[in-house]
Amino acid sequence: MVIFNTVTKKYKENIIALEDVTFRIDEGEFCYVVGPSGAGKSTIMRLLIREELPTSGSIYFNEIEVPKLNRRLLPAYRQKLGVVFQDIKLLSTKTLEENIEFALEILDKSKKEIKDSTDYLLDLVGLRERKNLFPQELSGGEQQRGAIARALANKPDLFIADEPTGNLDSDNAKQILEILKTINKNGTTVMVISHDLNLINGTKNRIINIKDGRLNSDTQPKDIDLKNLVNKKVEVKEEKKEEESKKEIVKEEKKV
Repeated sequence: MVIFNTVTKKYKENIIALEDVTFRIDEGEFCYVVGPSGAGKSTIMRLLIREELPTSGSIYFNEIEVPKLNRRLLPAYRQKLGVVFQDIKLLSTKTLEENIEFALEILDKSKKEIKDSTDYLLDLVGLRERKNLFPQELSGGEQQRGAIARALANKPDLFIADEPTGNLDSDNAKQILEILKTINKNGTTVMVISHDLNLINGTKNRIINIKDGRLNSDTQPKDIDLKNLVNKKVEVKEEKKEEESKKEIVKEEKKV
């Protein structure tokens, strides 16, 4: 699905955004790309959508070598991706429903397909009753959910959410995450980019950690499960030791 192979990205004045980063994301995965602001997380997204080119290394998406992709093929390539940014980019002159319809019209869908898909996407994000409102009439959480619906219009193979909960309170952030998990369960690969470690607290999903432009760690779900399993075994052993100690104390008391 996605392969970054020893990718480095340098800007002018020798500013290094990414250095020798390697990872692979398989089809159907749900993963977080985390790290502090300025770590290089969003650079990964910009390289993947071919907004920028790497200084060195290779990037593949579904066997397409992204940096070498002909510019004429970029629109078709980007239709395979669904992207939501922190600065929500809904069209202010169109209602929520019209924003989604517009994305489908660009794909040259029939009127029936546009109607059916728009209704489905509005239901998916829980905004059918708000469909006739303009973006400025929606709350921040509703705008983000609307942006997610629009980004799903092209049925992307990969959905990228760049700081999707950055400006939201905890309740709205949870709603967004639940929607992203539903998208993943429906078969779409999901990559969530975030600096908010509270977002991944308790997760069993894969976590790719970027620090100072380098891959700091890559925690697989099996690693997390293994840690939980080890902790449980330790707890059980400790409980058994406590029970045995109590029994010994009772025996000693009876002797006395």
